[in-house]
Amino acid sequence: MNKSFKVVFSKARSALMVVNEATSSIQAKGTKTVIAVAAAMVAGGAMAGNGVTISPNMDMVTPSGTDKATHAAVVARPSVEQSIFYNGLSFGTAAKVEGVKLSYDYQAPKKDEHGQDIAQPNVLSLVGGTLSGFDVAVATTNGDAGFQVGLGGSVFEAIAAPNSSTGATNNLNVLVDGVTFADNHATARGGVGFISGVADFKIQNSIHTGNKVDADGGVYQIGNQSTGTITGSTFSGNSAKKSGGALRVSKSTVTIDKSVFDGNTAKVAGGAITVDNNSELTVNNSVFTNNVVGEGKAGHGGAVFVSGTSQVNVTSSEFTGNKAGHGGAFYIQGQAATFTDTVFTNNEAYEYGGALRVNTGSVTFEVTKGDVAYTGNKAGTATDSVAGQRYNGKTGGFLYLQSAAGASGKSGTATFNVADGATLTIGKDATADSIASYSKTNAVSTITKTGAGDLVVNGDMSAFVGDLTVSFGSMTIAGGIGEYDLAVQEAVNAAKDSGTVSATSVGTNVTVEAPATLTVGNLNVTNALSVTANGDFTAGNITVTKGTYKDLKVATEEKAAADHSTTGAATITVADAKTAKVGDITVDAGTFEKLGAGSLTAGNAAVNSGTMTVSSGSLSVKDISVGTSGTATVAADTKLEVTGTITGEKQKLGVTGTLATTLGNVVDYADGKATTKQNAVVKFETNSSFEVTDEGLQYTTTQWNSIKRAAGSTNLKIANGTLVAADAKTPLTLADVNAVQGYAGAADIVETAKAGTYTNDTLATPTTIGKLTVNAKDANTKLTSVTLRGTEQNKFTLRGNAKGEVLAVPTDVKAIDIGYVYFGEKAADHGVVANGLTVSNKAGVDAGSFDFTGDVELGALFTVNKGATARFLGDVTEKAAPAGDSRSVTDADKAIANNGTVVIGTVPAADATDKTLQINVTTETGNGGLTVFGAKHEAAALQYKAAAADNNVIYVGEQTTLNKSQQFGALDTTATAPENVVAIDLDSVAANGYTAKSGAILKAATDVTITDSATNNPRFSVDLLNLNSKVLTIAETGATLNLGTAFAEGTAVKLGNAFYNDGTVAADGTFAVVTDEEAVLDVETSGLHTAGAVVQAVRSYEKPTNGIAAIVYNNWEAWDQEYKKSFFEQAKAAGLLADDVTLETFNTKTSFAAGKQAAFLQLGEQIDNAQWTAITNAEHAATNMAVLGGAFTTTLDVNDQVTAVLNRRMSLANLNVSRNEAGVTPWVDVFGTMNEGKRLFGNGMGYEADIYGAVLGFDYTATCGSILGLAINVGTSDGNSTGNGQKVDNDQDFYGVSAYASRQFGSFNTKLDLGYLVTKNDLKTASSYFGATSEKLDAKVFTVGLGAEFLASAGAVNVVPHAGIRLTTIDMDESNFGADYDKMTVYQLPLGVTFSGSFDAAGWQVAPQFDLSVVPTFGDKDAVATYAGNVKDTTRVVDTNPVQATLGVSAQNGAWTFGLNYGLTAGGDDRMNNSLNANVRYTF
Repeated sequence: MNKSFKVVFSKARSALMVVNEATSSIQAKGTKTVIAVAAAMVAGGAMAGNGVTISPNMDMVTPSGTDKATHAAVVARPSVEQSIFYNGLSFGTAAKVEGVKLSYDYQAPKKDEHGQDIAQPNVLSLVGGTLSGFDVAVATTNGDAGFQVGLGGSVFEAIAAPNSSTGATNNLNVLVDGVTFADNHATARGGVGFISGVADFKIQNSIHTGNKVDADGGVYQIGNQSTGTITGSTFSGNSAKKSGGALRVSKSTVTIDKSVFDGNTAKVAGGAITVDNNSELTVNNSVFTNNVVGEGKAGHGGAVFVSGTSQVNVTSSEFTGNKAGHGGAFYIQGQAATFTDTVFTNNEAYEYGGALRVNTGSVTFEVTKGDVAYTGNKAGTATDSVAGQRYNGKTGGFLYLQSAAGASGKSGTATFNVADGATLTIGKDATADSIASYSKTNAVSTITKTGAGDLVVNGDMSAFVGDLTVSFGSMTIAGGIGEYDLAVQEAVNAAKDSGTVSATSVGTNVTVEAPATLTVGNLNVTNALSVTANGDFTAGNITVTKGTYKDLKVATEEKAAADHSTTGAATITVADAKTAKVGDITVDAGTFEKLGAGSLTAGNAAVNSGTMTVSSGSLSVKDISVGTSGTATVAADTKLEVTGTITGEKQKLGVTGTLATTLGNVVDYADGKATTKQNAVVKFETNSSFEVTDEGLQYTTTQWNSIKRAAGSTNLKIANGTLVAADAKTPLTLADVNAVQGYAGAADIVETAKAGTYTNDTLATPTTIGKLTVNAKDANTKLTSVTLRGTEQNKFTLRGNAKGEVLAVPTDVKAIDIGYVYFGEKAADHGVVANGLTVSNKAGVDAGSFDFTGDVELGALFTVNKGATARFLGDVTEKAAPAGDSRSVTDADKAIANNGTVVIGTVPAADATDKTLQINVTTETGNGGLTVFGAKHEAAALQYKAAAADNNVIYVGEQTTLNKSQQFGALDTTATAPENVVAIDLDSVAANGYTAKSGAILKAATDVTITDSATNNPRFSVDLLNLNSKVLTIAETGATLNLGTAFAEGTAVKLGNAFYNDGTVAADGTFAVVTDEEAVLDVETSGLHTAGAVVQAVRSYEKPTNGIAAIVYNNWEAWDQEYKKSFFEQAKAAGLLADDVTLETFNTKTSFAAGKQAAFLQLGEQIDNAQWTAITNAEHAATNMAVLGGAFTTTLDVNDQVTAVLNRRMSLANLNVSRNEAGVTPWVDVFGTMNEGKRLFGNGMGYEADIYGAVLGFDYTATCGSILGLAINVGTSDGNSTGNGQKVDNDQDFYGVSAYASRQFGSFNTKLDLGYLVTKNDLKTASSYFGATSEKLDAKVFTVGLGAEFLASAGAVNVVPHAGIRLTTIDMDESNFGADYDKMTVYQLPLGVTFSGSFDAAGWQVAPQFDLSVVPTFGDKDAVATYAGNVKDTTRVVDTNPVQATLGVSAQNGAWTFGLNYGLTAGGDDRMNNSLNANVRYTF
């Protein structure tokens, strides 16, 4: 750039100064230099000593000086207004410049509103060409301009604010575009360039190969708060003697996109890139291959080294074949890195972390879609690997997490976030891709699995010791975890001269949160391993044993330390209501403990040495054995279930809680008598329980007692048996049940009242029976009341017997009073309770399914457990508090607490004024429960609930009166996003007589509401199912639905349909049904055939009756969500999304990243077009199958074949037709054709069909030569659509009848035929959007043809020109899917000529012939389908001018004639028909 300078003398600086008059800046110069520069300026040149001031767009030339350069060839420093290309220095004999444009664009500072200077961009650019062989031994010197040069780089040095920590204050920009840098070398700060304090640099579309530096940054060193991008560039074979084989990024922000780093090397760190000093590196869509640090045996980070509070984010990139001593691809020193949709393959570390070593830092792996695999990564496998030798090769083939101990220890952490539907797989097997960690107290390595997708680890995790948490989705570990502790091994290795080792593992803690899933392989537990299963946990075999650590670091003349042993301690804690599953459990040393209120199911258990304890909850095993040195304990209030055998040493299995197993494992039992088992393994302690699990065991009280005595348990329950009387006749009583500690299975029990009332004796123990019969005292004493009572501790359970009978009492007992009485013990239990019930204290249904057909009066809480069903088919009401009852009984106390399925609702009497279903009691629906108002709606409610299994649901199928408030209880905390929902089926409500004039759907008094019991607020939504106009009040202003004031104002209402807006309940209990006009407009302009039907349905507040329209109506919103999800995933993968955008917050118009709007919107349009094309094609196929399946065209083809047969029979060209002898001729003509018109329908669509048929005729030849005939035809065809669009298949059958006649007048012949044809079309299509669609349509055809021909002879050849006209009508049935087809009338004018002849051969008259015709066609050549809303679809189905050629031969001998013809029809739109006809005639 040209500038004005003047030379002045500065007294303050005692030097001559060059003053830039444009800026009045003063710079101190050496006297000689100033004079030289000034002289050059005065002479009009741009020279500055050994260089030139860089001007815009100048050609860069190869430097030609002799003085060896000690700094870069190009220097730009706006802080001292310097931009020089030193073309007068020597940069080595190999230095060469080819085709490079060099520019420096300077802009003077501008003043802001306060008069302060604001720096403007100063742009240094190198564009195009090649720079190679530059060699600089950097030496910090005073350059020609009098300031320090030689800070770094061989080609360029761009420094905006040297030695400043304040950032790019001088606003220097750098552009490198399309340049090749090859074989350049510098001794410091970047083999090619040094970028410092640069506000915005862009390195794009450039190649960097073979460049070297003796320090850091084989190509570039970028520092001092520089910011910029590297795009579309290649870095290969570059090297650094220290760090950053290609780049060193220090205290700067760099983004790399669509670039390749291959074969770069460094000696210390970062084979390709080093990132340090609080930098930020972002890498997108780039590839790092075969980068190496420390020759693959030393150094850190084969591809990238990260340190110094830096951040790295990598997306959609690949790291393959990189090598280092530590961290084959990445070494992260105390910092954070995130890898999104990035692949690590075949990276290798000589010591630790084949792909990554995380040294007290954190790393996050994110997979947003599809399947991603990390494979072939290895560490510590070389025979001379120090770490491999010292730690048995367990140094993290894929990932090594290093934690630092101390009072404030730092941990290495890894997070795997896998999105829903995606899978991340680490390793193919245990030979590579292992994960290892180093953990100590206060510095525990952690791994966390998040996201709803799947994480599969096939690599070895046995050396991961620390904390593993699976918080969402699923994780599968093929092997074990936590078996080998590197910290313990380190302590053993550090021991000197046989010294003892004191080392304790921090152990491994595994947590599975609900609703996540963790599956692991076999677990070899040699240290502490704790599993907490709040979610789903599954493991292979578990072996608890000792671990042995040998001294693997023995120095010269040192004795190895003694082997150090660790002992395993496994604890599995299972949350309440959860079940974890493992394989066999073997305890060879140490301890195994089951904790938590939930259940653990295992294979076999063997306690050879050490202990196994069930401390809480339950454990179920198949076989169990306890060795001499082993002990198994079942603690109080816990349960051990053994489904197989119990073996081992005597009394080694101690039971204080409950043991559930078969008789033979505990006692010897024969002939109904039990005896003590010799050397019994089981020892029952005080208060222990024995639960006998033998199926179908019937037992008497005597037998029960013998079993209890022989077992030695305090309590005995024969869980799957039934108590019977000794004589099998005497009825059992509750006293008999009490004698067996209250459990009689499903036994029938008979009680006899002692007076006119009956109350069972106080239960001394929980009591379970099948059916209870209560008889009157005698015939003279009427039994008027029955009371059944359990207690809080001793429940009274009625299971029902095999017949489903539960209770039997005299009819004089109107209601049975119950308290602490429960129905059902097992899921298969069932029964009908026909008696009325008065619930005076707690009661419920624990399991199974029970119908209560009598009235139920609630004076206390009635609970229905999860999985259980209670149907209240009578009236259910609240019981008034008895006089003198001091209890405070609220509605909640007199409610039904429903965690399962409850059917409730009183059907009014025939003479009742209010005919609506009555709900007379409060229900509380929680924990995934379903409450159904009205028994006849149960099936529909269950179907709805199946799709919303986790929700709490109240289902309404008819108008209902709520006389009591309804509540929602607790949500199922183990479920994913459960909700409280009132579902109202409006179709069902209407079908049950409700109209808009009937009032509220849920009628309720002023104080009756529906609330969430936890907050007493309406924290629920209303799902309106199957909108029906009959239930709406429709006015010009819109439609409203009267839900009722039980719904609080503001309650959310959802219609689940794109064409109506969701909303809220108004203060008066109404809901305004508001049409979404935007959605209606979208469907109106969609081009769908069913658009009119959908709009009509929406406007009329009804569902479409047309099945295809109904799919559009129901799925419009789902299709939009499908588009949104696809757009989000593809935009994220392409890097087009703004930061922190999730699928939930994604906006298809505005969620683009800065500078990505055009690409973002273009991608959205592409996805939208692709989806909508698929939907449109599928919908058009489903609604216009008759056209696209070729029903019209094939019908016309069949008609053409039949009329062609008749024409051959009547034509003069057929020389074997008898015309001079009167008589009757039967004949048959069989034909087969292959027809296609691949582009007939337009838009690349057409049809093809194979037709097979036969025509059977009889004709009479009169003495005058006239022919009169009648023919019938029958056949079939197999056709389908072709080309673009959705495929449609058509299986067609046809039949018809024809009459024909011909009359010859000399050489002139006339022909006439009439025909009626029916084709029956079986049409089918299928798509992912509309499923399988089929229908049967008939086409009715009437045809009449008139023709004339003339016979002319030319020697032995007859020439017969012919012409005709044919009218054909096609009347297609109306489609079930909305298409009303116009009747078609087609006119054909066949014109042609036939050549024929005849000759005799061996007594046969042989007549060959050839015909060539053109068939101009007029009339209705388009099939017009009209749909609702006057939507029309017009498709060309008839050719205009097909050309037909027929070659045939017939042979006659006596009365028999045989013929064979081949026809070819060709036309536009890829029309091609091939036909073959065979015929035979016999003349009487």
